[in-house]
Amino acid sequence: MNITLIPNYFGLLVRQGETERRATGCPIRIETISVAGAESQSMSDTDEAAEEAEPAVELGEGPDVSGEPIARVASRLTWPAKRSDVRTQEGDAVIRTPDGPRELDGVLADSEVPLFESRSEFVTELEGLVGRGPVATE
Repeated sequence: MNITLIPNYFGLLVRQGETERRATGCPIRIETISVAGAESQSMSDTDEAAEEAEPAVELGEGPDVSGEPIARVASRLTWPAKRSDVRTQEGDAVIRTPDGPRELDGVLADSEVPLFESRSEFVTELEGLVGRGPVATE
């Protein structure tokens, strides 16, 4: 069965074989989308397979770093955010600090900011409390 969906200003035009009907205000569930004539094409003329065999940046073989970056925790929150809400939502998260991993709840307990207006304000406040610099490894 070949069905074509054509979006337009008034909704969707559904074409099935020779018949057409307009679908407005009704939910449509699309299970499979196939593109006729789609072929894998390279973005450049050079063969990059040899370059992709090795990683662009070599990873170290040292010990793992405990915790997660402050920015990652901040990306899971919505702004503005109350300090109490952040402690409730992400308080058990362990963040990376120059002195080793720390629980976010303990760091926020030292903060005097009741409301973080933005993500950058949150990150700046936490970096002010725990410091910036190389992160200790295990």
